[in-house]
Amino acid sequence: MSQSTIAASYDAIPYPNLGYSHTHPDHLATLATLLGLNPASPEKCRVLELGTASGWNIIPFAYAFPESQFVGIDISPIQIQEGQAAIQALGLQNIRLEACDILEITSDLGEFDYIIAHGVYSWVPTDVRDALIRVCKQNLSPNGVAYISYNTYPGSYMTRMVREMMLYHTRNAATPFEKAEGARDFMAFLRENNTIPESGFAAFLNTYSDMLQQRLEHATSRSNSVILHDELAEINDALYFHEFASHAAHHGLQYLVEAEFPTVMVSNLKDPVIDAIKEFAGDIIETEQYLDFLRNRNFRKTLLCHAEIELERTIKLERVTTFRVSSMARPVNNELDIASVAPEKFGASDNATFTTDHPLSKAAFFYLSEVSPQSIPFRSLFIAARNILAEFEPQPEDAASINREAQILAANLLQAYSYSTNLITFSLTAPRYTTELSEYPTVSPVARYLARSSLLVPNIRHERVELDAISHFLLLKLDGTNNRVDLMNALLDLFGKGSFAFQINNETVTDTDKIKEILETQLNLTMEWFTHAALLVS
Repeated sequence: MSQSTIAASYDAIPYPNLGYSHTHPDHLATLATLLGLNPASPEKCRVLELGTASGWNIIPFAYAFPESQFVGIDISPIQIQEGQAAIQALGLQNIRLEACDILEITSDLGEFDYIIAHGVYSWVPTDVRDALIRVCKQNLSPNGVAYISYNTYPGSYMTRMVREMMLYHTRNAATPFEKAEGARDFMAFLRENNTIPESGFAAFLNTYSDMLQQRLEHATSRSNSVILHDELAEINDALYFHEFASHAAHHGLQYLVEAEFPTVMVSNLKDPVIDAIKEFAGDIIETEQYLDFLRNRNFRKTLLCHAEIELERTIKLERVTTFRVSSMARPVNNELDIASVAPEKFGASDNATFTTDHPLSKAAFFYLSEVSPQSIPFRSLFIAARNILAEFEPQPEDAASINREAQILAANLLQAYSYSTNLITFSLTAPRYTTELSEYPTVSPVARYLARSSLLVPNIRHERVELDAISHFLLLKLDGTNNRVDLMNALLDLFGKGSFAFQINNETVTDTDKIKEILETQLNLTMEWFTHAALLVS
């Protein structure tokens, strides 16, 4: 398949406007710092994205970091033009998109502190794959970090099987739309009519169907393009992790870590299994490969750096104390016992939990739950936790005790981070969002722009936020010119036009006062939700 053919396919059916949180420069910088690198500050860096589509992964970065520079490269001129129109409308001066073939990139493009290639490596010809790795070496700054995602074996053998069945079923489809719809219908048919419902194959189909459906829902109006350019793409290859690492090493790059940090940890394995892997594996590459075997991994998001850099894979707790900390976890016990050494559990939305009997750590987790989703510098978190404990008993003031407590807190935060980034998230910069509801609330202009065509928008943390009808309507109004009265009047006007109705006990509400009461409640709940969704800016 030629590059011109690939370009034509994306021109005809553009990829959805999606962002990928694991590619965020702050996230990449945090992981690099954790392993002993001295990466460029996300607030003043240069970022290159290969396969940028319409640029909607890096456009939010350009808004978030006005002193940094961003360049997006894609082979599809149509997608690049779409992104350029968005950039012009948003008035961003620190980002440019170029229609260019990866094969044509030279050192003249310049050096970049972060290079991102999400969803490219496994979907391009071998020579382009090689060029991608070459660019990551050639155009990466000395302390730079490259992010590359790709399909991996052994897990991809299962997805490859489903892909080949979908390709066979849609072999006679006349149009791309028919091909995508046919593949979706066939997956539903397989799931509903598997002849051995208790088999491992049936379980896989259920899991795969759920995952595919979630991806399609996130793509909103361009859901068909996801399945066409991913599952049904002419090129959709996979390889073993050790093969990818060898390819990178051939070009002078080395494995740094996975963007999904908890996936490289062995905390969920039993001690005999960990001991066996240590016996099998002679280095980090072999260790990661055996972990892929155990977990049947099918996709990786790998960070690379220059081969000549000496990495410190034994993480020092001193690095943790340089980070900002946030958490989405909540105390499991409603009557939290902070001051004693009784164990307390904290849980996140992904069902990850962390249990500790360390009073200061319990106080820190409690404080983070109270200020979530804000991030707090480690030192400020330590002081806040001490102040909470001081309400129960005096805290030690000698340097040795303070240092010991800080080390224990850092260790516990790191352990929770290794379990799930919903339990603990580390960062280097303070996101530009507010949790305070001002008189004239303002949502990020990036989110407002994308909301004109989608119910899925990026927040300031570069997470995908799904809007319902009410939050979507209000978000478009939150440009800093409307106060609460204006928003309420807009809802009443919308209701008056018959755009929606309310029912109580299966009966439509017609009483004017009751309707106003319901709308006021909806407005209160939605505005409160905005304060926690990292969408509001000062």
